[in-house]
Formats: sequence, C-alpha cells, structure tokens
Amino acid sequence: MIGIPYRLAALVLALTLSHGWAWYKGHSQANASRDAAEAVAERVRMAATMRNVRKAATAEPQASGIHGHNYIFGVDWGRSGDFTCVTILDLTLNAVVAIDRFNQIDYTIQAGRVQALAERFKPLAIVAESNSMGLPIIEQLRRKGLPMVPFQTTNASKQIGIDALALAFEQGQIRIIPDETLIGELEAYTSEKLPSGMIRYGAPEGAHDDLVISTMLAWYGAGTANRKRASVREY
Repeated sequence: MIGIPYRLAALVLALTLSHGWAWYKGHSQANASRDAAEAVAERVRMAATMRNVRKAATAEPQASGIHGHNYIFGVDWGRSGDFTCVTILDLTLNAVVAIDRFNQIDYTIQAGRVQALAERFKPLAIVAESNSMGLPIIEQLRRKGLPMVPFQTTNASKQIGIDALALAFEQGQIRIIPDETLIGELEAYTSEKLPSGMIRYGAPEGAHDDLVISTMLAWYGAGTANRKRASVREY
C-alpha cells in the first residue's frame, strides 16, 4: 500500500523535473539566440569599419531609372568644407546604382541638382538631412513637388541608421556600385564608444563621410518603404 503512492510520487517528481528541464532548456536556448544576435550587432557596431563593403561592390551603374523599378534618394547637404552627396538606391534591386557628389556651389544650385536627378529616376522618396540649412532646401524642393522626407540627424538617430547599414553589408543585403570614393568612405568609417554607452560615428581626421551619410539615409528610406509595402500587402 505504501509502495504505490511512493511510485506515484516518484513519477510526478520525474515528470515535473522533465518539464522543468524542457522549460529551462528552451529558455536558455532563447537567451543564447538573443545573446548571439546582440553579440553580432555589437561586433558590427564596434568593428570601426563596415565589413564586406568591397565584396558588395558589384552593382551596375544606372544613368536613369529603369521602367518598373522603384528608387529612394538619400541626401546629405554639404557644409563648409564638406560635400553635398546624393545616393540613389534601386529599391527593386536593393542596390546603390548612382551617386552625385559636389561642393562649393550655392544652395539653389544644390536643389537644382537634386531636382534634375529626380526627373531622371522618379524616386518614391528623397530622404534628406533636415539639420541646419537642410530644412529650407527641403521646403523649396517640396514646393516643386518632390517627395521630400526630412531626417533629423542626432547621435541617437545616426547610431540607428549606421547600425542598420552596417548590418546590411554584414548580411549581404545591399550592393553598391564599384566607386572608389564611396568604397573608401564606407571602409574608413569609424566608431567610438562614449562613457554614456552611446556610439559616436565619424570619418577619420581629415577625411569625409558625406557619402556614408547619404547612403545611410537612402537605406533608411528603403527600410521604411519596404515596411509600408508589407503593411499594405497584409491589409
């Protein structure tokens, strides 16, 4: 009479331990997967350069838009000593297919250059930095009917954008044209972890990062456009 309840209790204990181990194992695996993903993101972030850039430089340049393809522009306005850069991303191919880089011209001509490119590629969106003199140029181009999307660049927003671009190169999600200026800026881009835990990004001293920022803005716009199209399909 004593043996039956004992065996029953032993069975209950065994089942409890078994279920507990299964939960613990599943929980540990989930934590390990999350930790691995975070480790990859941290490695990409702190690598001091974007990896696989030259490997991604296989895209064919385009002089104008291809029928049936969608395009996103990223624009980084030049300040004193900097370049204004426009990155043109073919959303259909996930590829940077053209860039424009110029300096020492006034803002009216800069706006005209962007408008001329828009006439050739008919972009879905033009993501442009809105800091400083960027907002007046954006408003000027909006009045001309261009699909302008302002992007306020802060240390936090730049970290999000650069992390996304770096991860795209890491995972082979993006291709670029084999332009040495573009490749050089991307490969030289550096990061520094601040005492606050934030990451500060930038070009090495004496170098430029304008094409990096314009490409980041184009990739940000591509991600936003893809999310919107996905939500429309789900609806």
